[in-house]
Amino acid sequence: MIVPIAAMVAVATMAGATRAQQAPPPDPAAEASAAPAAPTGPTAPGGKMYRWVDRNNTVHYSDRPQPGAEAVAVEAPQTYSAPPRPVVQAPATPAAAETRATPPAGPACEITAPIPEQVFPNIESLEISYRGPQGGTAELQLSGTLNETRSTSAGQPFTITPVPRGTYTARVSISGAPGVAPCVTAPVTFHVRQASLLSPVRQQMNRRQ
Repeated sequence: MIVPIAAMVAVATMAGATRAQQAPPPDPAAEASAAPAAPTGPTAPGGKMYRWVDRNNTVHYSDRPQPGAEAVAVEAPQTYSAPPRPVVQAPATPAAAETRATPPAGPACEITAPIPEQVFPNIESLEISYRGPQGGTAELQLSGTLNETRSTSAGQPFTITPVPRGTYTARVSISGAPGVAPCVTAPVTFHVRQASLLSPVRQQMNRRQ
């Protein structure tokens, strides 16, 4: 079937006008819920149409091949998708930035030596050191084979000699300004291993004494 373009346009216009006069007014709810149907037939994306020009230089299109006609591929309509909007993060508040920049505070005072569960073999003396407020008084509470309490100026280590074998627990309390609660360290447990009194090492240590 060969139909000139001008005739096709005129027929389509008259048919559309007739349908518009006969059709009832559209229902807005039905229009809102109805989804557009996908195109079918030769005009669907991927279909083929045929184009040729007759001797009167009139351009024709048809879905059927004609002598001398060239196939025209029907391309899908071009669409455009807007790029996603960039996510803008709110600047950190000064309080949050200050919280991240400030490292957590460590203990106010602690025993630095010996370390927890440390074992000392064959020692004659032991030094207990600590850190904490200065300018006050430090008190050592030692329990275990030896049970005693010693005091010294804050910052000065405690020296225990002699040190019998056994397990000990040390705790240091540092008192600063009057009326201020003392700073007490966490307890530290350590072990002393001495040679037997009958061993050559122990006998040599006794001779040196």
